[in-house]
Amino acid sequence: MKDKLLLKKDLKVYIFFGLSALFTLLFIIPVMFRLSGFENQFRLFFRDGRDFMADLYNVCFYSEGFDPYHLTENGLLEKAYFPISYVFCGILSRFMLFNGYNGSVRSLGTFEILGGVIFMSFMMAALAVCIYAGIKGKVSRKVIAVILLLSTGPCIYTIERGNLIFFSVIGSMIFLLTYRSEDRKLREFGYIMLAVAAAFKGFPAMLGILLVYEKRWKEALRLVIYGILFAFVPFLFLKGGFSSIPQWLSNMKENTDYYILRGGDTAGYKFFILNITKRSTGEYLKVIKASRAVIYAVAVLSMCGAYFIKKEWIRVLLIVTLMMMIPDNNAYYSLMYAIPAAVVLLNDEDNGIWITVSLALLAVVLMLWRIPSPKIYYKAQNSVFMSNTALLLLFGGVCAYSIYSGITGIISMSSKKKGKVKVS
Repeated sequence: MKDKLLLKKDLKVYIFFGLSALFTLLFIIPVMFRLSGFENQFRLFFRDGRDFMADLYNVCFYSEGFDPYHLTENGLLEKAYFPISYVFCGILSRFMLFNGYNGSVRSLGTFEILGGVIFMSFMMAALAVCIYAGIKGKVSRKVIAVILLLSTGPCIYTIERGNLIFFSVIGSMIFLLTYRSEDRKLREFGYIMLAVAAAFKGFPAMLGILLVYEKRWKEALRLVIYGILFAFVPFLFLKGGFSSIPQWLSNMKENTDYYILRGGDTAGYKFFILNITKRSTGEYLKVIKASRAVIYAVAVLSMCGAYFIKKEWIRVLLIVTLMMMIPDNNAYYSLMYAIPAAVVLLNDEDNGIWITVSLALLAVVLMLWRIPSPKIYYKAQNSVFMSNTALLLLFGGVCAYSIYSGITGIISMSSKKKGKVKVS
C-alpha cells in the first residue's frame, strides 16, 4: 500500500523524467549508430554548428574597446544589450581574443576556442549545481534531473551559441529557490541574483511580481532598487557613461524592428505568424501588431488574476510562459527559462493531474530530439514546432485558469463586502 502511494506521489516526476529520457535517446541513438538521416539531429544547432559560439565571441568583440553602443561593425542594431553584458564581455575578451577575431567563426584561434569552451563549462557547472541543490529528494533523483535538464534542446543549443542567457536562467532559478526561504541572507542573495538575471536579459524581472502577490512590499522595493543598480550603473564602466543611454535605446529599437520579422526556429507568439505562410512585410506587421495587442491584454488580465491563485507552481508557470511567449525577438534559446519552471514543478507537493500534464508539456518544450523531415510547419524544424505548440498549450491553459481565478476572486470579494454591509 505504501509503495502504491509513493508511486502515485512520484507519478509527475516519472512522467517528466521518462519523456525527457526518451527524447534524449531518440537524439543519441541515430547519431551513435549512424542511422540513415542521423544528420538531421545536428540541425539542433544554428547553421548546423557552422557559427560556433558566435553570440559569445561577437559580444566580446564588440566589448573589447568598452564602447559597444557606437561601434558600427555589423550594424548598431547588434549592440542592444544592457551594459552589464558588455562590461562582463569586455573583461572576458582580455582572456579570450588573442588572434584578431573579426566577427567570423573562421577567424577563431586556439585560445579563442579554449576560452569559449572553458567559459561555457563554468556556466554548465553553475547551472548543474543550481539544479542539484534545487531538486528535492534522493541523490539519484538530483543526478537524473541534472543530466536530463542539461541535455535539453534549448540548453545544448545555447551552449553551442555561447549565449549569455545562462546568467539569466541561473539567476532566475536561484531567486525561485530562495525567495521563500526562512534565511534572510539567502532571500537577499536571491533578490540580487534576480536583479543580475534581469540586467542581462530584461524579462526575468517579471518574476519579481511573486513578491507583490505575497504583499512583501519592502522586499519588492529592494528588488526594484537592485534591478535599477545592475541595469544602469554598468554604463559608468563604458565609454560615454550615461550619455550612451540614448544611443542604446536607439539600437534597441532598431534591433526590435529588425528581428520582429525573423521566422524559422524561434520561440513565442510570432512563431505561428511568421512560419505559417509567406506574406508581405506589411501583412506580417499588421498581424503581429494585432496579435501583440491580444497577447498583452491576456498577459495583464492573467497577472492580475494570479493574485487570487494560492498554488505557487501555477503562478511561476504563468510568469515563465509569459517570458517565453511575449517578447518580439525571442530566439529558440529563450525556452531555457522552462528549466527553472520544471524544477519548481518537480518540487511542488501538488500531485494532481494538471501539474503532471504541465510537466509533460514542459518536457516537449525542452526536448532534444529533432523530428525528421518533411517539415510540418513551413520554414521551422518540426521539433521547434512541437516545442512552440506545447508552450502555446501551457500558456493558454495557465492564462485561462488565472483569468478565471481573477473573476471568481473578485466576485467572492464583492459578495463578502455586501454581506458585511447588510450585517452592519
